[in-house]
Amino acid sequence: MSIPIQSSTPAVEKRSIFVGLRAKLMAALVALFIFAFVAIFIWMDKFVTELAMSNLQTDLVATAKTAAAGIDGDAHAALFDHGAIDDPTYTGIADFLRSVQKTNPQASGVYTYIQQPDKTDRVQLVVSSGYPPGVLPPPVDAQTHSDSCKASSLPRPEMREDYFDISPTMVNGIQQAGAETELWTDDWGIWLSGYAPIYNAKGESVGAVGVDMCASDVISLQQSIRRNVLIALAISLVALIGVVWVIATGVTRPVLALTRVADRIGGG
Repeated sequence: MSIPIQSSTPAVEKRSIFVGLRAKLMAALVALFIFAFVAIFIWMDKFVTELAMSNLQTDLVATAKTAAAGIDGDAHAALFDHGAIDDPTYTGIADFLRSVQKTNPQASGVYTYIQQPDKTDRVQLVVSSGYPPGVLPPPVDAQTHSDSCKASSLPRPEMREDYFDISPTMVNGIQQAGAETELWTDDWGIWLSGYAPIYNAKGESVGAVGVDMCASDVISLQQSIRRNVLIALAISLVALIGVVWVIATGVTRPVLALTRVADRIGGG
């Protein structure tokens, strides 16, 4: 008959990590501060971005309306139907678009377009503020133009050229002035576009003006706000840790003293 042998290996006790009252209090206060700061940061970033976008959209619509109001709708319609690029009507409208462009340093491209009823998947470009081939544009004023957006080196579009990259806002711009809500990017910068209808003598819409405006200020403002807020967060966090340490020490010292007294009483 065999007798079972019991193991004499002592059981290993699991040790829990002790976290002091002061550390717990500091962690809770710091976590609360970070949560509040993140909420403020998200709100401020959204508020500033929406405000900058709203200002840019207002500027876009105003520029497009100004350009559309200076175009003879009947002459524009006749130009599309029977005219040719660089004839007197085209040149007159193009010169006017360039004069509007000069009044707003952030405006890069100003152009007109129409949409025919049987071609709802595209618009057709009519007049562009771009210069004819071989004509050099005047130098850009570095003090008024952003370095983040550069003039496009693409040749100006041909008259009646189909443009398929359209949006509902662009199509609706033939009937009502408006601006896009999303920025778009190409090799020359970050842009936002706005539109306004061109009217003939009868008050009928016969086309629209489109304006592409540099939106680098929106991005720069976003980056500036985020950078400054992060710096403020780092400085505030360091200061908060010092303040919380002082407060936690003052709060926990009587509690720890009372605990030591209780332990001494319990030990006789």
